[in-house]
Amino acid sequence: MSMRFEVPQFIDVKDKIFGPFTLNQFLFLGGGLGLGYAVTRIVPTFFKYPLALIPAVLGLALAFYKVNGRPFPLMIQAFFIYILSTKLFIWAQRLESSAEQNANKKKKPEKKLEPVTATPQMTNDRLHDLAWNLDILENDDE
Repeated sequence: MSMRFEVPQFIDVKDKIFGPFTLNQFLFLGGGLGLGYAVTRIVPTFFKYPLALIPAVLGLALAFYKVNGRPFPLMIQAFFIYILSTKLFIWAQRLESSAEQNANKKKKPEKKLEPVTATPQMTNDRLHDLAWNLDILENDDE
């Protein structure tokens, strides 16, 4: 007699906790609407309604809006990671064919640089130089 186990089918569906909303949706909506209400109570002028609309719309977007099938909070997270991370741009001289080289010999020589997407190869000599430089810098700190 073998035991049968059911395999869960909808594991990517989030549980609805607060009526038709998931926990994240409820928190985003509550936070956005709460901040909007706080702005209307704090700001005394007629600018309070447009200003209160900003957190309310942001809360709605965080709760429901999807960009290319991905939730909006992930898009905001990716945006901030991109903005705050360092970027490495590598430029190399463009390689030309022999026909282009012959044509360019007649013209005034000009250098064109294009970005290289691949990382440069590390040779043993370069690796040795880097290790030696790091060792020198490490010994200077002592």
